[in-house]
Amino acid sequence: AVAIRAPGYEPLELTEDLTEPLIVKYRLVPIGDGLEVTVRGERPPREVVKRTLERREINRIPGTNGDALRSLQSLPGVARPPSIFGVLLVRGSGPQDTQTFINGTPVPLIYHFGGLSSVVPTEMLEKIDFYPGNFSAQYGRVMGGIVDAGLRSPKDDGKYHGLVQVDLIDARMLIEGPVPFLEGVTFAAAGRRSYVDAWLGPVLE
Repeated sequence: AVAIRAPGYEPLELTEDLTEPLIVKYRLVPIGDGLEVTVRGERPPREVVKRTLERREINRIPGTNGDALRSLQSLPGVARPPSIFGVLLVRGSGPQDTQTFINGTPVPLIYHFGGLSSVVPTEMLEKIDFYPGNFSAQYGRVMGGIVDAGLRSPKDDGKYHGLVQVDLIDARMLIEGPVPFLEGVTFAAAGRRSYVDAWLGPVLE
């Protein structure tokens, strides 16, 4: 016979058969309406599912060929169809059900023609927020997912920085630094020009 009594709990009395080794767990029932538990901590955000890729993570994801936004294709539940439009498929939804934003501003396509590169230079990105579901109504009436790319602030070390890259697909340029004659004001400008259309036509002919 086993009898257990503890303050604040209903008494427990029962009989166990000890003909063989026995391991049991006894759970006591609290008296009244139950236990009151207080949790102190940071309240989770309303978006239950949100994945954020910081700049440090973006630079380490393999298979992106230096293009940070292509790292989205490595996330669970994300796919890109073999089409020329460079759209994303999230959790099996249609391409029109996934919306892309840059600093909260919607953009129609996050990738250039063919999906070979994204419209935002990797060097300008601070983070990428990806919502595969259960996102706020502020993002519109889509059902797939949300991609919100956040741009970083220009460098404020008082120096000018630049980048030029040319390959067979496109050319891009980035320049940033202080604005002349305006103390404490900095700028950053970047551009990318794809010239696949310039050589693809003659090759196909």
